[in-house]
Amino acid sequence: VLALSAPPVPGRAKRFIISNGTFLWKDVTALVRRRRPELAARLPKETSVPGPQTSAPMDTTFSKEILGMTNYISQEETFMEAVDVVLQWEKK
Repeated sequence: VLALSAPPVPGRAKRFIISNGTFLWKDVTALVRRRRPELAARLPKETSVPGPQTSAPMDTTFSKEILGMTNYISQEETFMEAVDVVLQWEKK
């Protein structure tokens, strides 16, 4: 909503990167394994070699300067909420 109501910035497209940083899937599986151990059998083995993953740096300076955004929902909270939503969906 902030991005939609932000004033135009001369010479700059009005596109905002909203991100709390990059992640690796192996870290996400470790998080799920730690927080939801009952799901461990559904995850890649800890000894599995992760596949290639592209990581791109994200510059959020524009969203900080124009929108004042400095606090983000943590990656841990985001991923765990997504896991819980998928588990609820599976029960339907």
